[in-house]
Amino acid sequence: MPEVENKKEVIVKPYTAEAVAEHEGKVGGKSNLREIIVTDDEGVDFYYLVKRPSRSVIQAITSANGKNDINGASKILLGCVLEGDMEALENNGAMYLALVENITTLISGVKSEIKKL
Repeated sequence: MPEVENKKEVIVKPYTAEAVAEHEGKVGGKSNLREIIVTDDEGVDFYYLVKRPSRSVIQAITSANGKNDINGASKILLGCVLEGDMEALENNGAMYLALVENITTLISGVKSEIKKL
């Protein structure tokens, strides 16, 4: 039988269940919180606690996009990051991009339908 290599798992999760509970009260409940896990090229998992973008955040993003201010829109989205390794986020462009993309999916992840009456 082949031996299974024992891989050391490295996780960077700088927040606790208590911090999550505290944020729940500020963002309208647990349903508005998400955890995004970004794995870097060395296999380290970075955990980020984010809130769903609110209506005012969506309006600010739309306004920034209307002015072709992509950096502004990205900065607004990153305002949704509540907890996580901010130094890694600031210094690693790939991590920054991964978070922006994942937060963007929170906006588009809702479904709706129109029914004729």
